[in-house]
Amino acid sequence: MPFNIDKILFRTHLIPFNKYSKEEYDNAFFRKALYVSSKNFYTELLAIDQKSDKDKHKLLKSLRKFWARSTSRCTPFGLFAGTALVKLEDNNLSNMICIGSTEKHNQAIRLDAGVFKELINHILYNDEAFRYVQFFLNNSVYETGATYRYVEYNEAVLPSQFELVSLDKTDILSKVVEKSKLGISFSELVDLIKHTEELDYEESVEFAMSLITSGFLISELDPTITGASMLDTLISHIQKYPDLSITYQNLVKVKSLLENNKNTLDFEVIEREIKRYLNMNLSYPLLQVDTFLKVESNSSLDKKIISTVLSQVQSLKVLGRNIDQNEIDDFKRRFINRYGDEEVPLSIALDPEIGIGFGINKNIESDLIDGLMLGGKSYDNPEPYYFDFISEFITNKYIDFIENNHTHIEITENDIELLKKKSNFHTKELTKSIFGSLYINSNDFSFELKAIGGTSSTYTLSRFANGDKAIEEYTKSLYNYENRYDDDFVVAEIVHFPEDRAVGNIIQRPILSKYEIPYVSKSGTIQENQLDINDLMISIVSNKIRIKSKKLSKFVLPKLTTAHSYRYNSLPIYRFLSEIQQQENLNFGIWDWSMFKHKKYLPRVQYKNLILKKARWILDYDIIFSKNNDTPTNEILRSYLDEKNIPDEFFIEQGEEEIFINTKYAIGNNLLLDFLDKYKKITITENLLNNNNSIIKDLNGNYYSNEIVIPFFEKKGNIQDINIPKEIDVESSYNQPFVPQSEWIYFKIYGGNLTLDNLLGSKIGEYVNKLIKNGEVEKFFFIRYKDTEDHLRLRFFNSKGNNKHIFDSFQQLLQQDVEKGLIHNIVIDSYRREINRYNKKFINKVETLFFADSIAVIDIISILKQVEDSQKYRVLFALRGIDFILNDFKLNIEEKKEFVEILTTAFLKEFGDSKVLKKQLNSKYRIYQSDIFSHMNGENDTLNNIDEVIEIFKLRSTSNSFISELLTDIDFQKGKFQYISSYIHMFVNRMIMSDQRKNELVLYYFLSKFYTSLIAIDKISNKQ
Repeated sequence: MPFNIDKILFRTHLIPFNKYSKEEYDNAFFRKALYVSSKNFYTELLAIDQKSDKDKHKLLKSLRKFWARSTSRCTPFGLFAGTALVKLEDNNLSNMICIGSTEKHNQAIRLDAGVFKELINHILYNDEAFRYVQFFLNNSVYETGATYRYVEYNEAVLPSQFELVSLDKTDILSKVVEKSKLGISFSELVDLIKHTEELDYEESVEFAMSLITSGFLISELDPTITGASMLDTLISHIQKYPDLSITYQNLVKVKSLLENNKNTLDFEVIEREIKRYLNMNLSYPLLQVDTFLKVESNSSLDKKIISTVLSQVQSLKVLGRNIDQNEIDDFKRRFINRYGDEEVPLSIALDPEIGIGFGINKNIESDLIDGLMLGGKSYDNPEPYYFDFISEFITNKYIDFIENNHTHIEITENDIELLKKKSNFHTKELTKSIFGSLYINSNDFSFELKAIGGTSSTYTLSRFANGDKAIEEYTKSLYNYENRYDDDFVVAEIVHFPEDRAVGNIIQRPILSKYEIPYVSKSGTIQENQLDINDLMISIVSNKIRIKSKKLSKFVLPKLTTAHSYRYNSLPIYRFLSEIQQQENLNFGIWDWSMFKHKKYLPRVQYKNLILKKARWILDYDIIFSKNNDTPTNEILRSYLDEKNIPDEFFIEQGEEEIFINTKYAIGNNLLLDFLDKYKKITITENLLNNNNSIIKDLNGNYYSNEIVIPFFEKKGNIQDINIPKEIDVESSYNQPFVPQSEWIYFKIYGGNLTLDNLLGSKIGEYVNKLIKNGEVEKFFFIRYKDTEDHLRLRFFNSKGNNKHIFDSFQQLLQQDVEKGLIHNIVIDSYRREINRYNKKFINKVETLFFADSIAVIDIISILKQVEDSQKYRVLFALRGIDFILNDFKLNIEEKKEFVEILTTAFLKEFGDSKVLKKQLNSKYRIYQSDIFSHMNGENDTLNNIDEVIEIFKLRSTSNSFISELLTDIDFQKGKFQYISSYIHMFVNRMIMSDQRKNELVLYYFLSKFYTSLIAIDKISNKQ
């Protein structure tokens, strides 16, 4: 039964959009909002008259930003913006949300989550609560033979951080572990130590305290992030102990103070009184404030509009890609290599020393990439960045926009139908949150689609569920609906309090699931429903990670229903549990402009009522003011904006900042100059909001911008086939693996990269050429790869299937290298063709391309063995080899430049795209530049003594002459650039010994610079 969406969450700022130009800096509500958002700034502002002109100017710049934020940005933040639910109704013609005035809204005021660590330590030690409360075993503790390992929260370093700690397993520790699972008092702990270790009382107390201060044992007072609020939970624990009555009374006073002053908003008084009650100085901001909007009873939106948005978003699944899960894929490979189909304790499998760990990558450097500041991700294996059908579609749409001078890019229904034929995702059932802004005119509407994210429709809602009963009930109903699974599975909420204690403000939530997986954090649910890491087992089934609970004898589906960015600086087990919920999830990128991000202008992109991307401009300080040596002025800026037809109203989008600008007013011009002066280059996007299309107004007719969150799920009934592998297409033999000694024979040769390269250039190369000459193989190709270790993957093809001779003779060829320890292992495996990447229609020809390329590379490696400075020549030959491939596919110089620029942009994005990296790449290019120009020029081949290598490339081109036929094939044309980029990627993989992706970045960057120079030189020559 489908879920009836009868309400949605919306959010908006509290000062009207049309007040932007007023700059009411003395507005009492605005001042209170400033105090809540930044007490330090507020204090500085009060003393502005005593500041120097420079400091005054700096404060006023910040003040302008705060005011612009308070009148335009919807992200809930203290008193600046709030949230609420609005009902959906059938045939609603008004489509209006009416909100009350600022004093009508409800503020949920609570202690900041960062306070609680200090507060609890104060109560434990200053109030001596440690003598009364219960202590429990840290739920990250696990046993590894002779040691216990656990995660300690180390406050001795700044900022505080988690550390994995090992303790030798002793008799007393084993007893403490057992006794503390259900709770142990301090006196019981001391007594246990005293009698087990035969220590005196003082020594036993010291030992007990060390177990507590080191985090091996955790106090029951520690904050919980699920269930009741942190303060309510703390009070309920303290209430049990009569000796802590004074502490209890003071905490109750704090709670009363927070609840009874919601509408006075006198935060300075509240903070002063709290500090008096607690009798302590706190380093963290003291208060966390969430605003829940007063919505008038006549407010509602038309359910049909939301249904239309959902339907149109569903169509856009054709633009979806697989979630990037390289660490998970790497983990699965290493798990299978180590454990096979075993079921292993999760804590052991993820241990970085005795298990396989998670997210641990080892990189090998070369001179070409040495010293480069490569951020982002890196990959050891030949998974190419290539132009998939989505990249091709976006490119073609942009070209059409330019060539036909359209006002915007429109995705048509015909586009969607064509994309469906290529997409694997349009039939996949998904659960997501749709996030965007709704604009309604009298006859139509548009929806700015800002994001489609998460694995749940509730991950953005849970943040506010503890502060508003209606949002809590709505969140729970969505959560229960989307988490309906077969009885063999249970859902368990991941409960973890990260290092950054302030994050607790956004991850506090009600108990949503019956079961929870607490990790370095207390669970809010009862003990029997807690699944700690020692209860969880892990296995790989049908290439999917499965977690199983020993005590429940059921599979566990971990869920993280928060907006916390778990991939950043998080503990491996927490990150792993959070990551596996993404298995088979879809990355809704909506529209990826990354390959065109350098363009000064990009148009709006629209599909029916959905705006996928707003029109976007790049403003460059140096370009705007280059003609004027005077100080930059509003007049010069205005003239430039008019010249470029840039509207008066737009948003600056700089990092996570989004600032509204209206250049009709002084505040807009000043803010724009401030940003240009600071960043030099900024991105701006069009403003879509006006008085006529705003869906939010107040009783005085003021209008507001909006953001709404729409739940999106497609599950129908109970899910009974979780992780069941898709059936193999039995109609095509292309999907069947070639088992050993069939037509294809497949070897994996494990060894060091240099050893493997030497073998390719000597005995393996000689062996392969002999087989080809004798007609014993019809095709052969190899790639370099890394799973647990570096290795070569070699495939030999004989259509007759008589490969026993190769099976035996190849192993005999390498026997001495195995005995010397140069080769660690030889594995014979089944070969599966990559028809998903290369299309079964073309797979034979692709294998022929790889055959010719492999032979060419082996012959070049044998030449490199005899050359001084072979690494430099390996780079130069790789560049020339790529150029030959582009010629084979009939690309002219302009097309070559565009092609490598797009690849360069993609690889730069992968590796961080920093200014430092680009500067380093330019330095590398200057080192190679003269050699590149010389060795890319065919007229210099004899002079450079590389005729032999060029003949090898020419022979490869001759073998690949059938490319001309491919270029006339309609299906090939559709994925042309994808195939070319994949082919080049595999060539680089064969040519370069290690870190191929990093080297690819450098090679594409070099070629981009080279082709750009050639075009410029040609233009100059034509003018003369």
